[in-house]
Amino acid sequence: MASCGTLAGFLVGLLYRSTGSYMSDFVVVGGLVISGGIALLLYGRIQRSLLDEAISALPRHAR
Repeated sequence: MASCGTLAGFLVGLLYRSTGSYMSDFVVVGGLVISGGIALLLYGRIQRSLLDEAISALPRHAR
């Protein structure tokens, strides 16, 4: 987890240097966090549906 904080700090530092404000920096980092959460949610749902399909394809006695 330390590497994620380091990466976020680096990104904030780069954006602060170009904009002179922290507000836009944290908006960008917040957007990345939200999009990452959505991606994880979708990944979990896709994996669950694939698992359900694999289980339903098994013969009844193998479940």
